[in-house]
Amino acid sequence: MDMAIAAGAPLVSLNDGAGARIQEGVSALAGYGGIFRRNTAASGVIPQISVMLGPCAGGAAYSPALTDFVFAVRDISQMFITGPDVVKAVTGEEITQNGLGGADVHGATSGVAHFVHDDERTCLEEVRYLLSCSPPTTANCRPRTPRATRRTARATPCSTWSPRTATAPTTSARSSRRSSTTATTWRSTPPSPPTSSARWPASTGTSWASSPTSRPPWPVC
Repeated sequence: MDMAIAAGAPLVSLNDGAGARIQEGVSALAGYGGIFRRNTAASGVIPQISVMLGPCAGGAAYSPALTDFVFAVRDISQMFITGPDVVKAVTGEEITQNGLGGADVHGATSGVAHFVHDDERTCLEEVRYLLSCSPPTTANCRPRTPRATRRTARATPCSTWSPRTATAPTTSARSSRRSSTTATTWRSTPPSPPTSSARWPASTGTSWASSPTSRPPWPVC
């Protein structure tokens, strides 16, 4: 994981584990803590893909849930914090592994799994396809703005128009003028026309002139 972050390369994990063993004590928890810390450090930096290829409990389910893409296989993949035996001992409920954390449960109910497939071969092929859509490294693909075009103007400090105490109302002319201008602009400005690459959804019978304060529909590209 450290090498993937340093290289800016995608990280793919194939998961099949029952979580920490009790006899390993805090050492196992410390190991999982290091994995979770790296998952959060890599978030937004490199693509993280988790492929669930077996029953995963405890820490083996925590880490995939922190990644960007989770692939699951029906009747093979399970993700849960604790297994059916513990659930039955604590709550008395009898449930199967697939009913507790199977691929369809996480694909349709919890939303943890983003891709659900019927067999491992198809699942791994889709993982390869997803990797083909990603650059081999993120080191040189970050957007950069030239220094000359960066905005240098600073916003007006709120201390110039906000009240001095928490209980005093905001009655300054500056704040009143800003609020009224913003409200007037929002109510009087019609939505921008769609571009050539987008089209508005079909009309619902409500025009913008009669409902200017409602949120505009998203264009369908």
